[in-house]
Amino acid sequence: MKAEEGKNKDAIIKTELGKWLLDIGKYVATAVLIAGFFGNVDNAWIMLALGVVLTTLFVIFGIVLIKKS
Repeated sequence: MKAEEGKNKDAIIKTELGKWLLDIGKYVATAVLIAGFFGNVDNAWIMLALGVVLTTLFVIFGIVLIKKS
């Protein structure tokens, strides 16, 4: 009985962490877009590239965690 509860808790934690990572990816993408439109950024391509990489990583890790649970 306790083993099943432990597996269930692990699955819930992985799912919630995956959802959290997806949200962080959305926040990073939103921040990059808003800063690109409204900010006077000297190295806009670096900011855009870093934003795309971070968003992609967060989304991939989030999806992997959700699928595993």
